[in-house]
Amino acid sequence: MHNWLQGTRKCFKNWNSSSTAMEADIITEGFKASIEMHNLKYHRLIGDGDSSNMQRLPREMPYGADLPVQKVECMNHLLRTYISRLRDTARKPKNSQGAVPILLRKKVGDNLQRIRVAISAAVAYRRATTNSDKIKLLEEDIRKGTNHVFGDHEGCAEYFCKSPNEREENLFPQMRSCGLWVDIRYANSLLARHSPSLIQNVTNNVAESFNSLVAKYIGGKRINYCLRGSYQTRCEIATISFNSRYRLQNKIHSGLTNASPGKFTKINSKSLEKKALKRKSRQDFPSSFKRKQLQFDGPDEHYGQRDQNMEI
Repeated sequence: MHNWLQGTRKCFKNWNSSSTAMEADIITEGFKASIEMHNLKYHRLIGDGDSSNMQRLPREMPYGADLPVQKVECMNHLLRTYISRLRDTARKPKNSQGAVPILLRKKVGDNLQRIRVAISAAVAYRRATTNSDKIKLLEEDIRKGTNHVFGDHEGCAEYFCKSPNEREENLFPQMRSCGLWVDIRYANSLLARHSPSLIQNVTNNVAESFNSLVAKYIGGKRINYCLRGSYQTRCEIATISFNSRYRLQNKIHSGLTNASPGKFTKINSKSLEKKALKRKSRQDFPSSFKRKQLQFDGPDEHYGQRDQNMEI
């Protein structure tokens, strides 16, 4: 009986190594199978700072030595790491030179969004130009962008600093004297090193969106769905959901019954699509309307303990 089960059942186990090595192996296997599956060769990999994949790919050389795979850093991850580093700098009351004035730290914290917008604008401008030195120019813009934000306009590029405000206070000398500028300059240098990736203005948002759908259908790794092909089935459902957007039920119904879904299924799909479009519209065009906060004056003179303490 045992031998019969061993010969007929399908085993879904396909990994015997550590879980940390799984991602690099999956990506390498995908590159090796790209010609057979899609008749394509991929010479760039958009990553998020994890170097384990790029350690494996040059060693495996899926397309041979003539076409090495290059890594391009995700712009969103680079900017998020950069802003997080500046936020940590703004929270430190002391540095290597001593205490940092709280007003200067508060200025850094209040201008984080402005700094990120300035970097994004510089990337968009340099990417649109045809100058052969645009990567070098973008690197200079990143190093001098914080100078512009904090009032020092010496050496600013003309395209984003046309008319400096004369009333604006130059905080650069104060930041340099207390050592705060050393930490800011260090963060700028780390980001400027990735100018070749930033100039390409690419993200891995599509992969992150798909991974979030997979996490939704597998329960966020809280339950073991690896037995009897359940994990693979749930990943396939996530793939259908990602490709069909708001018409997952329509696709499954049509595939199983070979017939068009009913009236209420179509109404539900249209409702989901409208909600998603409204959500995206609110993100792209945020409203300036703010809800009025309710104010409470507390209990009146006849309520509970307040009434008992009154003089008679």
